[in-house]
Amino acid sequence: MNGRDDTVPMHLVCRIQPHRLRGWREYAVDSNSQVAGILRPEAYSSSSPVFHSYVKQATEAGRSIVLWIVTRHNGAGGQRAVFSLAAKMNVRALYESKPDQYLPFRLRRYDRPWKTGSSHTKVKRLIAEGDPENSRFNPACDIRECLASLDYLNVKGQRASGHPQTVMQVDPNSIKRLEDTARHVAFHTVFLSYKHDDFKAGAPALRPPWQPKALAYRLIRAGLGVWFDGLCASQPARRDAIAPEKDLLTDEEVGLLLAEGHRQSLVVLGIDTSRYLTPGTGGVNWTLREYDGSISSQIRGEPQQRFVLHGPNPRRLTPEPHCAKYWEIDVDTDFVSELRAMLGVRSQTKV
Repeated sequence: MNGRDDTVPMHLVCRIQPHRLRGWREYAVDSNSQVAGILRPEAYSSSSPVFHSYVKQATEAGRSIVLWIVTRHNGAGGQRAVFSLAAKMNVRALYESKPDQYLPFRLRRYDRPWKTGSSHTKVKRLIAEGDPENSRFNPACDIRECLASLDYLNVKGQRASGHPQTVMQVDPNSIKRLEDTARHVAFHTVFLSYKHDDFKAGAPALRPPWQPKALAYRLIRAGLGVWFDGLCASQPARRDAIAPEKDLLTDEEVGLLLAEGHRQSLVVLGIDTSRYLTPGTGGVNWTLREYDGSISSQIRGEPQQRFVLHGPNPRRLTPEPHCAKYWEIDVDTDFVSELRAMLGVRSQTKV
């Protein structure tokens, strides 16, 4: 049995580089900043010959397509890399990049080369438009074990093994496992809130002996999803590394990115450095808005819990945290275990 079933959507796991993921989110910010404040993947493009083959196969069979976009984050401090589910996108329309093919104006920016290899330059790009009602970006997470446990099919419908290097079709019998993992992350996500300036080299403020990125990776390794600016938001916060100041993300666009992270998170974790609740250089008090929930009026249905890590002179935060811990605690054991318990994760075994 090759696992093929023409009555179900074709699920494809696609790899994307972190720098391309950041640009992809910025495209979504441009498209969504004027509507409803909900950040959704708009389109995905690829010139991979394998991607073309799968899409052609699905189209000829009349099957819809679901894309699971995976990226690879380098671990902090030499730790192993993390394979993270970056987005899930249900495809509602397909366009080919060629002179006689109509391409909606808003999708033309996706018609660009992402790779320079010879195999990619010989193939026209396919632009897959996402269904906004059934597509979403995901927090940073670790789905390495899930990916390794899936069965894959190659373009001939034969069983294939190993992590997908570019594009692989998921065997229909493995789809539930992938969906269950994504569902677990969706209900066990932490929003990590911190003042960036307090962690710059030479910053005078009192701060923990570890960097926020190291904490984010500890939480990810514990099986949690984490909305962390360095992994989920656009960096640098401009559309082009050499763009002028006017091309920096606007306050509205930054707010959209943060609101999406808030919407996905059940716990807000604040790192209470000395300037944590003070406005930044632009006069906007982002960390206060992140912590008290005013970053968005469209927060998820479940009430958010608040956790604070603080120094020797803690301040009273409003709203008052459900739990507070000193920076000096063992963040690898006590803190992570308590946070997992708050999220209802009872076992160290990942889904």
